[in-house]
Amino acid sequence: MHELRPWLKLIFQRRGRLTVGALLLLVTLLSGLSLLALSGWFLTETALVGLLLAAGSQAYINLYVPGGGIRFFAVSRTVARYLERVYNHNTVLQLLTDIRVALFDRMAGASQRERGGKTGAQWLSRLTADVDALDTIYLRVIAPAGLAVVVSLILVLTTWALFSGILALCVLAICTLALYLSTRRVFTKTQPLSGQLSDQYEALRGDVIEHLEGYAELTAAGRTGKHAGWLMRQARSVSRTQARVDSQAGWHQAASTLLVNLAVVIALWSGAELYHQGQLSGPVLVLLPIALLGLIEVYAMLPDAFAKLGAPYPLPED
Repeated sequence: MHELRPWLKLIFQRRGRLTVGALLLLVTLLSGLSLLALSGWFLTETALVGLLLAAGSQAYINLYVPGGGIRFFAVSRTVARYLERVYNHNTVLQLLTDIRVALFDRMAGASQRERGGKTGAQWLSRLTADVDALDTIYLRVIAPAGLAVVVSLILVLTTWALFSGILALCVLAICTLALYLSTRRVFTKTQPLSGQLSDQYEALRGDVIEHLEGYAELTAAGRTGKHAGWLMRQARSVSRTQARVDSQAGWHQAASTLLVNLAVVIALWSGAELYHQGQLSGPVLVLLPIALLGLIEVYAMLPDAFAKLGAPYPLPED
């Protein structure tokens, strides 16, 4: 991870744009969670009122305020998502410019020994793979992980305010474990495989480029088919390593999703107890479990990003 420090320093020179992009992403996530929670509350309230009216009891419901809230969160989620994509992708292009300029400047002044004796094909692989990975590290890793923590804490505080402190602590513990599995744990488990995969990709790209550059010589020597078969065996080896990385990320994502669903069951069970004691209404009872289900979308993007984070970045230091 220390290899990323000079590049993270370069990326965070645009703190203003990164902050605005993170806020837009936070608004998108909160709008989605609020839309789920308010919709669940509204559906439950209308169902209960309908049952009371069917039983001949007097009941009423305010359709306009929650209906307006649902429309507001639906529109705000759509608008925030659009603005976030446009703004953050523009930021990514600017970061890509900064990273490539810094890398070219460093390479131009470096000697052959400092360049590690890599061939042109290997450096081309670095420019097309590592640089493209670096410029999106903020949007794929840093911002989603930080916002997942913020959203989880907001839900924990909501649980504390609407339900109970004990349930809030349970939700906090489960969310912490789910976040750990989605980030640190998957990174630790896939780091050796990701490093191996990065080396295999670099070697394969370099060999493919050399195959194309030396195609005339290979044809003259009658070695085109054998060399192509050797490249295919390399590609299958890369695919097997990629499958192992994806499998690890998938299992950790499944475990994280299972934990979130466990939190939903616990919240529903605890809420039912509070409902029977008269401390909660039916609509509020379903609000938290549905909001917790929205965490699945928040956590789902983390395992794959952290699984790929283990790849080495042998780029020049400051």
